Amino acid sequence: MAHSSLEKYNQSLAAVRERFDANPALNALRSNSDPRMLELFLLYFCAIGAQMTQPVEDWIRRAASRCTELGFEQLAKALGHHAQAESGHHLMMIADVHSLANHWNSRRLTQMNYSGKHRGKGAELL
Repeated sequence: MAHSSLEKYNQSLAAVRERFDANPALNALRSNSDPRMLELFLLYFCAIGAQMTQPVEDWIRRAASRCTELGFEQLAKALGHHAQAESGHHLMMIADVHSLANHWNSRRLTQMNYSGKHRGKGAELL
């Protein structure tokens, strides 16, 4: 019967998968045969992702603290554990930026500068 649950799950996601597959941004990435575009997209995605994930641990810790104040001890404890699990996720994305930039720089004449010396989106994190 495990297949039945999986089949139901897949059926419930079918429409979502179709919408994702038809997404114009995804199709723009797919339609471009230049591998540089995908590399640049991944660099941008990781740089922006680092900015987006950096405050998450603090948000969850503050929610846990407020839950404690309101007497929701079990929820506060769960949020505290979740905050701990989120710790450092932005650092993984920064490491990805460095790795992708090093890969780019090893293969391209135009070099990526990710040291933060040049201010741009995400540069202060790197």
